[in-house]
Amino acid sequence: MLKRAALVFVFVVSGAATLAAQQKLPSYLWTPLPPELAPEAKIAGSLTITLKQFLPHPGTAFGVRRPSGFIPVRCRKSYDLKTPAVLDCWLEENAQIANAISWDGHRWPAWTADQKAELRTAFQTVRNWRASGFGPWPGPVFEEPPVNHEAPYLSVSELETVIDSGEARRQFVAQTAVMLASEIDAWVPWSLRDYSPDVLDEMFRSDLYQFQRDRDDGSGLDSVYHGHIVTGGVTPAHVATIYRFLIDQGIIGSTPVETIGRLLEWSRDHMVHYYTVHEDARPQYEAFWQYTGFPPVSRVIEGTILSDPTFPTTERHSWTAGCTGTTRFLRAVLRVVNIPVREIARPETGGHAIPFFSGEGLYLSHGDDPYTQSFVTGDFTGRDLLINSDQWMRWFPPGATGQNVSRRVFDLNLNRPSRVVVGLYCEDQRLGRSHAEGSVFLSWASHWVTLAELEATGFYGRLDALAATSCVTE
Repeated sequence: MLKRAALVFVFVVSGAATLAAQQKLPSYLWTPLPPELAPEAKIAGSLTITLKQFLPHPGTAFGVRRPSGFIPVRCRKSYDLKTPAVLDCWLEENAQIANAISWDGHRWPAWTADQKAELRTAFQTVRNWRASGFGPWPGPVFEEPPVNHEAPYLSVSELETVIDSGEARRQFVAQTAVMLASEIDAWVPWSLRDYSPDVLDEMFRSDLYQFQRDRDDGSGLDSVYHGHIVTGGVTPAHVATIYRFLIDQGIIGSTPVETIGRLLEWSRDHMVHYYTVHEDARPQYEAFWQYTGFPPVSRVIEGTILSDPTFPTTERHSWTAGCTGTTRFLRAVLRVVNIPVREIARPETGGHAIPFFSGEGLYLSHGDDPYTQSFVTGDFTGRDLLINSDQWMRWFPPGATGQNVSRRVFDLNLNRPSRVVVGLYCEDQRLGRSHAEGSVFLSWASHWVTLAELEATGFYGRLDALAATSCVTE
């Protein structure tokens, strides 16, 4: 059988935009946030647009966010935490969510009786798991990370994960069960009912960013091992692993934005961008994650020690495969608490991956932002990294080529210089460099602004004040 190069997944923002009048934003959102302008919106010529195009956004036109835990009237008699009886009724009453649940192209209404029974059983299993305080997983045994059955057939230049179809199905069903229990039993305050159909598809379809069945047809979705090909760009972790991580790290907040911010702060404190130790993909990834295949989410969570004799070390890090790996990690982790993440990688971003938190209309300016040193060493929160859609459109308009990738971290430092930026300034001062000759401008700021623009912000005055107590004189 012919083998193919490693799969490359580049996704663009999709989904129909709707017209809406500007309304007051819900109080839980990070303020101030103007209405979210869709990234697809284009202004042709000199046409003046008086109405803005809006992204599909949770809540009504009045910005009211519905809570989870709502049980339709006709389902209330069947609601009992000791039985899964409510599940079918609830899905019938919420057809938009039911139709989004899809395994191998078959949506919930078309599932067989046995397949539906499997989800009912898993739904009750996860409820019992929660009742036990999220102790040992009571469902089917799983391996972490899952065995990559394609590993024996990969050349040194190939990278792919293929897991057993039965294991892929069990992972998907357990994940779906947790997501539905989170909604029906109100494990999290926000609701799936506020998401648009395209966002729900991204969260619940197995063949979108999760698993594709081996087609055995010589195409790009053909593997030697007859299983399910991982299409999410990271090797998935079991939902029990992810949920325990979120609980143990205190990441689940009272709102999606708070939860996103906390996960970004965990990323700031733990993640490190991998680097080249091998030219070929397979040994490169094996060195960082000790796994032949896409980086396992579980190994990123646990941290690994780089295993390469050329770079001896005993330090454990949550290595990440750059902006793409981070964006896909965020998507895999946040999905299980019903927060959607979409990956944007297109010419306007210079091909770099940018996370779009599509349920909230918020973005990063680069997938690498959380562990950029000028963010890590600064006095910033995870929520500080988030930008709204109007800002995103200003930085990444049609025709852009990625010049504003990571711009948010730069802008944060203009007002609150981080220790690494202050350190550059201290070195400039020690060597007697002018602003024009200094590393602060040449190595850090010149990509974004001219020297005159930088000086006009009062930035150097802020650096002088910090340098008075930060710079060590010889």
